[in-house]
Amino acid sequence: VAFSMPVVCENQLHGLIVYLQIISDDIRIPNLQAQTPWQTDSQAFKYFRAVPQYRYEEIMSASRVLNTLTACYFPYAQTSEALSYETPTIGGKTSDDGELSHITRPEIRKTVTYIKEHLSCNLSLRTIADEVFLSESYLSKLFKQEMNMNLMQYINQCRVREGEKILASSHESVDAISRRLGYHRTSYFCKIFKQYTGETPHAYRKKYAL
Repeated sequence: VAFSMPVVCENQLHGLIVYLQIISDDIRIPNLQAQTPWQTDSQAFKYFRAVPQYRYEEIMSASRVLNTLTACYFPYAQTSEALSYETPTIGGKTSDDGELSHITRPEIRKTVTYIKEHLSCNLSLRTIADEVFLSESYLSKLFKQEMNMNLMQYINQCRVREGEKILASSHESVDAISRRLGYHRTSYFCKIFKQYTGETPHAYRKKYAL
């Protein structure tokens, strides 16, 4: 197995970052060419036996790490996930694109994007750290430096903003909105909402509903 990370900027290929050969017998990784009878060559077979062997999950993890490293060196370029046919944009467009444009670290841009796309999930520091391939302590440190607040404060802020939109544009119950935004207890959602807006969800809806 070998894979590379194309570096594309403004639809121009600037080069490839290549990961050297490893061995995998996982059937999810297709052969790119027919096998040749190299096994009969004792010297070639000796070199083959010396190549390290990895599991599929390890290969995919390495490809994501390579993608993150590429983004650090080419923050305005596009990189494609190894073993994938899609080409995502680092720091891609979201509903709050202005916020992303002010974030300098690609790891934090990826963190912010992940949070906004998973507000209904159980967002923990460990889950997010695993997603962006950083240790929990290092992610906490970087996030606070970049965003001037800790991770949980940011998650609550995003959920409250989304809650404001739903309250002002729908008749969905506060209980349903609370669950939709990942809160297990409505009372806690109401507490956080008032902490950030100064009003309860019911008062906010009454004041701002269209």
